[in-house]
Amino acid sequence: MALIGSLLDFTATDVLQLVKMQRKDGMLEVYSRDETVTVWFRAGDVVWAESSLRPVAPRVCKWLLRKGALSEGHLSRVQMRAEEGEPLDKVLAEEGRVPPETWKPLVEHYMKETVYSLFRWLEGDYTFEADVAIRVPFGDAPRPINTDDVLMDTAVRSDEWPYIQDRVPSVIILFAPTAGATVGDDAPEEERYVFGRANGKNNVEMIVDHSPHGAFETLRALANLVEKGLVEKVGEYDPRSDARKLEAEEAARKEQTGKSQAREVPGRRESSLLALVCTTLMIGCGWLFYANATEPPTDTISDFAVSVTSQKEYKVRKAIGAYRLLTGRYPETIGTLQMEGLLPESMSMDGLIYEPEENGFSLHAG
Repeated sequence: MALIGSLLDFTATDVLQLVKMQRKDGMLEVYSRDETVTVWFRAGDVVWAESSLRPVAPRVCKWLLRKGALSEGHLSRVQMRAEEGEPLDKVLAEEGRVPPETWKPLVEHYMKETVYSLFRWLEGDYTFEADVAIRVPFGDAPRPINTDDVLMDTAVRSDEWPYIQDRVPSVIILFAPTAGATVGDDAPEEERYVFGRANGKNNVEMIVDHSPHGAFETLRALANLVEKGLVEKVGEYDPRSDARKLEAEEAARKEQTGKSQAREVPGRRESSLLALVCTTLMIGCGWLFYANATEPPTDTISDFAVSVTSQKEYKVRKAIGAYRLLTGRYPETIGTLQMEGLLPESMSMDGLIYEPEENGFSLHAG
């Protein structure tokens, strides 16, 4: 059984708190149209995390290349073997002779930044499956991350997000140095890195993606440069919009091709007319049945809409499902959900009657 929901109702913070509190093993997938982030847990702590947009092998290889720990000649071979499913640490040792003390800190940094990225998601859906096999692309796995530390660090960072978002409101913005601006050698390393890549061609997302300092530190450095007047917005660039435009054009082309082929099929017009007549007769018969019925017909969708009579009841049902997923049973009372942190303690339950049953529960207004 899986826990499924939307970040609009249950945020990434809520999900991680729930998994940590219950010390669950399992896999969390958070996904949008453009990206999927997968996080594996053991006893509530993070043992691996990876993003579909930023796979670990090319990401870590670029950092190693920048540090001089991996040569250009070995780069493609390492990435190819890693993509084929070989453990990345084994490939790094055999192809590039990179020791664990060099790659492990980079991989742990990658894991943390991948998890931290979830807290910037404003919308998306998630699925958590308990007790699934954990897949880590390393023979010698990196150290687990304490989920409590992640949540605490995120709470601290949240105080600085308004400052960052006010100066860097979008990841598609192009920044460039203002006239005559320079950054001295005594400036923080993160600011020197960002200043060198804010060239009017790299948007914010590109700068962050290639940064060895992590998304938060990189964005804060960029915000500081904006605040100091050293860089300024010169435009916007969203590569995904280009891809979506190509997809739309391809879909339109296929649709037009299909219409052209349809016109060439013998008897297609006659078949379409016959289908139209049959459909009209079916609709007419259906309307006569509906008009003479003593009660309007119902379906599963309308039944569900009737049963979920309020937003409060909807939230309680979601919390009951989460509790059953985590414990294997239904709660004794609604108050149990509040004590377990699945519902806010301040949420009033007046007007709802909950009764656990042998193989389920009943919840209704009363």
